[in-house]
Amino acid sequence: MKVKDFVPRVLKKENINEYFAIPGDYNLALLDAFNKQNIKAHYPLNELNMSYMSDGYARQKDIAVMITTFSVGALSALNGFAGSKAEHNSVLHICCGPRESKEHIFHHTIAETNTDYVVDIYSKITPASYKIKRGKDIIIYLKKALDYIRNNNCPAYLEIPVDILNEDIEPEDINIDVINKKLIHLEEKEIINSKKPIIIFGSHSRFYDTKTLLENIKCPYLIMPDAKGMVPENNPYFLGLYWPNISQPGVEESIEEADLVIYFAPLFNDYNTSGFTQYKGKKMRIVNDITGKINNVWKKRTENIKTNNITKKINLKNIQNIFQNYIHKNNIIFAETGTSWFTALYLKLPKGASFEIQMQYGSIGWALPAALGCSLAQKNKEIILFVGDGATQMTFQNLALYAKYNTNIIVVFINNYTYAIENAIHKGPYNNLTEWNYSTVVENLNNNDNYKVVNIFSSQDLIKSLEEKKNKKHFLFLNCFIQPDDISKENIIWGKSVSKFNNKPAN
Repeated sequence: MKVKDFVPRVLKKENINEYFAIPGDYNLALLDAFNKQNIKAHYPLNELNMSYMSDGYARQKDIAVMITTFSVGALSALNGFAGSKAEHNSVLHICCGPRESKEHIFHHTIAETNTDYVVDIYSKITPASYKIKRGKDIIIYLKKALDYIRNNNCPAYLEIPVDILNEDIEPEDINIDVINKKLIHLEEKEIINSKKPIIIFGSHSRFYDTKTLLENIKCPYLIMPDAKGMVPENNPYFLGLYWPNISQPGVEESIEEADLVIYFAPLFNDYNTSGFTQYKGKKMRIVNDITGKINNVWKKRTENIKTNNITKKINLKNIQNIFQNYIHKNNIIFAETGTSWFTALYLKLPKGASFEIQMQYGSIGWALPAALGCSLAQKNKEIILFVGDGATQMTFQNLALYAKYNTNIIVVFINNYTYAIENAIHKGPYNNLTEWNYSTVVENLNNNDNYKVVNIFSSQDLIKSLEEKKNKKHFLFLNCFIQPDDISKENIIWGKSVSKFNNKPAN
């Protein structure tokens, strides 16, 4: 069996039935081999978008696979790959490159005979960065890459020179070793003795069975912004979103009143802590698992978002209120970095709905292709994407694929002519955007009938469009015209907090 046939055979056994690829002369033989295994291919528009799509796909499936050509492809995909590492998403990046040579210089290189620089660059992001030197080594390193992905929920990079693809090897079955995670346990005595405990769920909660945990431990709980969608929000013990200085009403007071504050599987950064202003104190504990039951629990409290205060004019608050009335159990909500965070994060999710955000890496432009990748992984779900014009201009061409793939995506397009989140942190002329006629461009990108573009000037326009969308599966682009100065107070407060930390003198 040749190396090129061995790779897709192993992945097929690992229940990988779809992959993403950008064709290039170094990887064409491998793409042919994938097609022979009837693994469905998706061909994005460039490698950066593909890496974002793979990230979105991996959030819903066990693993995403993307294939690039050497250097020009692999380095273009590097940014999205780094985001998958930061956000703990399982992506296998396979790159096909030139043959090894000490005398020839090949295309797609930096004009040197040494071509190890790409695998070296990837090794700075992931320890699972491997280059195959002999055909038989594919058996070892493909297993190592898959082991790393499965056990760390992180991406791996595998590079195969084009001549090695055609080497014959003796095939072996690969058994992936999944390591049981070692969990840190909070002392049961400490929990039971606590009269007013509270749990704050962090972004790594996605790797745990939080449903069972909450059934066993009945006490009030909160979420950090990057843990949105990882725990149920229809539970009477759910108190809301904890985002320092801009939390929902009563949240920060509840933390102050608690006699035990448990951060569950958090990853603290300057974004999700508003410039590292999160609660710190003697009653704080950071754990990755909780055992035992709490006998003395706080009183139940519910938090309801008012949805009846909708004025005629379309603005960010009205968009939030209207979608609070619209969202349902079959939704997956994506929030792009920026103004979209402050619109989508404060929505209360109904049972069954989920939420995706990239708050650790924060690569503006991620959400458009990531939502597309998610839609391919969850074809029966309706995706709602909140995205601004600044982010959209970075990866706009993906909208051409939204209709092509017959996606069921609602794009809530915040058209405000500026990088509002950057202005909240630090104002400057560089935050102003070139104005496009987005509706016309979106219409011209597509050549089928599976989409609709609507200009939204009023709340009634939005309500009507969503009423017409109910129970229909198609791509809907809602071009919401928002004033540049329509910035939420939460965005302003958060921006000042982050700016203050950024400008803090060095120690």
